[in-house]
Formats: sequence, structure tokens, C-alpha cells
Amino acid sequence: MLTAIGAAAVVSALASPVFAAGEDVRVFVDGNLVKYTEPGVTPQIVNGYAMVPLRQTAEVLGINVNWDERTRLITLTKDGRSVTHVFGTKTVSTGYESPIASMVVKDRTLMPVRMISEALNADTTWNDEKANPPRSVIIKSRPAGSDSSGGAYQQPSSGRARVESASVAKDEYAVGEEVTVSVAASGNAVKARLVTAGDRILADSSYYDDRGGSRSFTLRYTPTMPTLSANKYRVQVSDDIGFNTNGEKSVSFSVKQPMKLVSAWVDSSNPYLYDTVNISVTTSPEVKFVRLKDGNTGETYKEGTFVDLGDTRKFNFDIQQKAKGRVVYSVELSSDGSVWLPDSSQEISLNVGEQKPTDKLEVKEINVPSKNYTRGEEVIVDVKTSLSTDYIIAYDARNYPITQVDDEEGTYGDYKLWKLRVTLDSSSNTTFSVTAFTKPESGGTEPAKSVNKSFTVYVSGNNDNLLYGAELRNKDTSYYYITVYTSMDVRYVGIRDNSGIVNEQTSQNGQVDSANNRMRFEVSVPRWAYGTGSGTGYYMNEEYLQVTAYSYINNVTDYGTVYVGPKDAT
Repeated sequence: MLTAIGAAAVVSALASPVFAAGEDVRVFVDGNLVKYTEPGVTPQIVNGYAMVPLRQTAEVLGINVNWDERTRLITLTKDGRSVTHVFGTKTVSTGYESPIASMVVKDRTLMPVRMISEALNADTTWNDEKANPPRSVIIKSRPAGSDSSGGAYQQPSSGRARVESASVAKDEYAVGEEVTVSVAASGNAVKARLVTAGDRILADSSYYDDRGGSRSFTLRYTPTMPTLSANKYRVQVSDDIGFNTNGEKSVSFSVKQPMKLVSAWVDSSNPYLYDTVNISVTTSPEVKFVRLKDGNTGETYKEGTFVDLGDTRKFNFDIQQKAKGRVVYSVELSSDGSVWLPDSSQEISLNVGEQKPTDKLEVKEINVPSKNYTRGEEVIVDVKTSLSTDYIIAYDARNYPITQVDDEEGTYGDYKLWKLRVTLDSSSNTTFSVTAFTKPESGGTEPAKSVNKSFTVYVSGNNDNLLYGAELRNKDTSYYYITVYTSMDVRYVGIRDNSGIVNEQTSQNGQVDSANNRMRFEVSVPRWAYGTGSGTGYYMNEEYLQVTAYSYINNVTDYGTVYVGPKDAT
């Protein structure tokens, strides 16, 4: 059996010098030179490795050899311990793997010397040309019973490559889903493998990352059959001598039936550009996440919300089409949202046509943020129009244009989105309207415009400040001439006496007083109300007249009075 020092010696001496096949070497067992009597079959170097005649070497070591012609199985037995080896392979039943297989030379079986010593109770070292004796295999048998394991002797784990830790990403996988095993091993490990309890190798790797005094390996295995429950798998590493089963660790995981795409359905396979299509994906119940990938743009859409239908699950996607032509979506399934399994059993294919035509210029929708505003505050309104709209204009309640928006925020499906900003100059609820326009056709002068659409902005507080004031500008025997000042959103004013003799007199011809941010109305109020008979009537004899201001919004009113002089005065 190789010791830690012996392993290094054999690697440097046996692996580096490549002697010609058949070149003799000497073998010493417990200090005695072994004399091989069979002519032409002696220990030799083959492809850089020491090979010895199996039967003669075994006899010197006290090993019983049994050969099964039908199975080509060699059984080596000593001191009640047995190991087996299939002729022509590189392994023995203890798990040791040799760099070179057993072979036949001149009708005699040659085995790697380390395969024999690894399998049974012996240590092996190599002496190069400078050692004494030179170019020799030194085999030293161990005392009977020194292997307390009760089976064939194996090298103690001390000094040998060993697994420090091994882990898998999760406890459950699907058939066809890759299992990744992360392995941390000692610094002298050169290979790692994943094996079943029955020694079947599932994965191996000689690639590692050096991490100072340790090395990390990644083993990848894709199961093809489900398991009834979680199985335990062995993780082993080898050094220059071979795999050390004493230094192994284990990982456990179960394998379920594969995740499956049952069906995929799209509500329109020939949508227009910017249309939003609904894609419905039905899967097996193991699936918790579905991801669609646009084959043209590479954009992915992930969905983890589903409708559980018992033996299936249904996932829905609403995807806006942003490019013309044929679009194919691939489907990927996942049970945890991190590891994805492609399923190409069904194709989701669309043929996206030109942008949907529109022949109606219109303001489709106006969205005002739901809140109460204050006078002087800016309101930002979302306006949706038809795709043919080039610009929009907003109007106040008097149908005066107040702002024009030339650049839309973006195009979404069958509408354009615009940001409209208006400033409140009234302390009462205010109505605005929006009209969509297209630019004149080539050679034309008049733009096309849509029917306007109105919206209301609600203002906090009461409405008792519509009326700013009223004053008697002049009077004669027939009329009072009165000027009324109001807020900007007053539609008209009315004046009447308190006794109801004269009907309310109104004026809708307000003038904008921009310097003072107000409206000015001029009202002429008759001082007489004539009766039904000729020469009869009633004289309005009042000191104060009642003034009413009417706003644009829901006929909200504000009241006040104006002094017109003492009673009985002309």
C-alpha cells in the first residue's frame, strides 16, 4: 500500500520517466528480491507505469488468485479479505482506479503494481536510478489483522485526498433537470466524482479551482429516471494514488417526474403592431414558474402567478408586440424560479402585422389625479388620444385656448399618451376641455380636429369668493349702471332688488382684467317695473341691490350687495 511519501515517489518516478515497454525493473517484497522464473515475463515499465506478473507476485505476497473465465473476473484473497477486478479494466472493488488497465503479455496477466498493493495489505514505493537499490519497486506487507475494518486493507485517510464538504443546490429535482454538486476538497485532490451506493459513477471532473490549501470541484449530473424518495449519493476525490473512499462525503436529493408543458394558447396569432396579446400556458403541477423568451429581441417575461387546476397549472401572459414580422416565444419551466428547464414540445408563434389603422381622430380618455386642488396649483393630466393625433390643445370653460402640447409621452398599443399641465386660477371647481389635432395635409392650411372632451378639476374650500365686489358707476331716472368684479371662472352675474319688483338683470359680457386676474361685468338695472295697464307701474325704491355671481361649474353661486343710494332719492 502506498504511503503519503510513497505516493509522491511513485508519481515523480513512475509517471515522469517513460521507459520502453518491456524494460525490466526489480521487485523487492519485505526486503527480498523476487525472482521471476517464468521466461520472458518480468516486471516492466509500460507507458510509464510499473506492471508486474499477477500470479508470481501474488504467490510471493501470499495472495490466492481465482480466475472466472466466463466473467473475466479476478478475485484476490488474503487473510480472509477479498477484492475483485474485471480483467482489462482500471479499477478494483475497493474503489481504487489505476491510470492503466491490466493486460496480457506473452500469455501472462500483468497488473499495475499499485493496483495489487492498493487492493490488499501492502505498501509500495519506487526507487529511481539514484536510490539503493536503483529502479526498483519496494513492496512491504502489513501484519495480519492490521486492517481493523474487517475487509481488504485501504490507505488511512490521513495525508490522502479527502472531501471537506459536498452540497447540492436543492433537495428535489425533475427528470432532465441538471443537478449541480459543489465539492470542497483537500489541496492534494486531483479529481472528484459522484457515485451511487452501488458504485455506479454518475459524474466526474478533473477541473478544479485552487483556493490556497483546498480545491473546489463542480460535478454536473442530469437524471433520466425518477426516484421514489430521496437517495444518498457518494462524493469522492482522488489524489495521485487513486480515490480515497475513507475521505468521502454524501449528498441526498430526490428526482421527480419531469416538469411538462401541456399546452400553449394565444388569443391572436396575427396581431397588429403594438397590440397586446394574451398567451396562456398550461403545465404539469410541478411547475411553479414559467418564462417566455422572445426569439427576436431576447426579452424575457417571467410569471409566477398561476391558476391551480389540480393535475395542471395555468399561467397567463399579456405581452405588447413591439416589432413586426414573425415572433416565436420559447418556453422555460422552473420549480423554484432559479433553475430553468427549456421545453420545446410546443411552439408559440405570432405574425405581427402593420400598425392597426385608425380613421377616427379623437380624445379617448382623460385621467385627472383624484385629489382636491387649491387655487394656483398646477394639475398634471394624462390624455389618451388616437394614434393619428399630432398635438392637443386645452381650453378653459369660456372655450379660450390655454395651452398646446406638441410632444406625446409615448405610443402604447392603439393610443398616444400626452401630459397636459394646467394651472388653476379659480377657487372653485373648474372645467376644461381638450381637442386633438392633426397637422394639415400637404398643401392644406387647416388642421383636422376632433370633438373636444371635458374634464373637471375639484378645488378645496368653499366658493364664497367668486364675487370680488360691485359698485354703482352711474344712475339716472331710469337705470342704475353697475360694475361687478368677479373671479376668472364666473360665467355671468345677475342683479335684482330685494322686493322682487324688478326682474333680475344679467350680463354675460364679462371682460378679462388680466392685470388684476379678474373679470369685469357691466350691468344696467331698470328702476321701474311696468304694470299691465297703460301708465301703471312700480318704482324700485331700495338702498341696496342683491348681486349674484354664477360660476361655470354646476352653477355654483356667490352673493353680495351693492349700495345704490338712500330711498326716495333720484
